[in-house]
Amino acid sequence: MTLGRPSRIGVPLLLASLLLADVARSLPASAGGTGLWDVRAATVPVAGTFGVQWAFSAYRITQDKVEGTPADRDLVDGGLQLVWSPRSSFEVFGIVNAAMSSYDGDRVFSPRDGRVGGKLRLGTWRRLETALLAHANLPFGNRTRGFSTDSFDPAVGAAVSWRLPDSNTLTAAYVHFNVGYQFHGDDRGRAFEGWPPYYLEPVYPGGDKDRLDLRAAVELRGERATLFLELLLDRIANDALAWREGPLFLTPGFRYALADEVSFTVGSKITLASDDPSTTRYRPPNEMYPDWQLTFALTWSRDGRDVDRDGDGIPDWRDGCPNEP
Repeated sequence: MTLGRPSRIGVPLLLASLLLADVARSLPASAGGTGLWDVRAATVPVAGTFGVQWAFSAYRITQDKVEGTPADRDLVDGGLQLVWSPRSSFEVFGIVNAAMSSYDGDRVFSPRDGRVGGKLRLGTWRRLETALLAHANLPFGNRTRGFSTDSFDPAVGAAVSWRLPDSNTLTAAYVHFNVGYQFHGDDRGRAFEGWPPYYLEPVYPGGDKDRLDLRAAVELRGERATLFLELLLDRIANDALAWREGPLFLTPGFRYALADEVSFTVGSKITLASDDPSTTRYRPPNEMYPDWQLTFALTWSRDGRDVDRDGDGIPDWRDGCPNEP
């Protein structure tokens, strides 16, 4: 067996995936309803900000990775995320997910578990912002096909965002840190028609183990383009926290604002260290994990009434030059 090779997902499948869209498991957390992929920022948009994110993740499991498999399998999993800030210190979100898998000429569409949660900004100290995070699983996915844990799987965490010196309202550099704990209530694991879950979630398989989330990101924001780099050091809990039994991922990406209300985000999750078989009771060999995942998101958002993009203390709706301090 070999590790992942470049995907050859066809254009029709790629276009169809836009109709599914994944939220990339992130909360839009900065002005304009945009955000990173797995790392949460501590910032919260002004009250009244509303956003819709439509995205997808795509990867391929090649025939040589699973013995007895007659053909390659392409998987696109996605969903729709709604985000709203009722107050300038509080953000809530909801996610609806689905997945489409192609296998030997057939395509299977299945609902996946959704998610609901929120973020509470605690305050700002100099250049540091802090927030509390919480979310829960909505188990309405297709459990028979392996797309539901059949449990609420609550998670709690904290986020810290540090705005680096010399940053301004138009160009800024941030460092984000997350720590959290994900509870898994599924005591028997998941399977897809007899196959273990890593067959459908090869980059980050779900299972019946709790997880400690340790994540960091660097974000470079411009007027329209934003570059970011994420590092995931999550650890899977067994009888005790197994510090050497977790995956290690690096996610480079960028976001570009097509207009004040529309932006797109592209990223690629790269496996630096394959997950340990202790994360699932099926104990697959590490070679079955592809070493890439392609993600894309399209975001529309409407800023709240009191948004102040240039930071001059005058809301944009009263500012004659909203983009000039």
